[in-house]
Amino acid sequence: MKWYLATLQRDFAKHGFTSCPLTDEQITSLYKDNIKLEQAYDIGCDVANGFDFEHSRALTMALSLED
Repeated sequence: MKWYLATLQRDFAKHGFTSCPLTDEQITSLYKDNIKLEQAYDIGCDVANGFDFEHSRALTMALSLED
C-alpha cells in the first residue's frame, strides 16, 4: 500500500502538481478498490479541476466494469 501512495504522489509531482490533489485517505480507498495507478492519477486530475472525488471514483469504477 505504501508503494501505491508514494508512486501516485510522485506521478503528480512529475507532472507539475505542487501538491497531491488527493488525500492519503482517498488514495487508500482507491487502492482498496483495486483502482490502477493510471486511473487513480486521472481521478486526481479530475479532483484538481473541481470534480467531486466520489463521483469521479464511481464513474471510473463503472467504466472499468465495461472493459
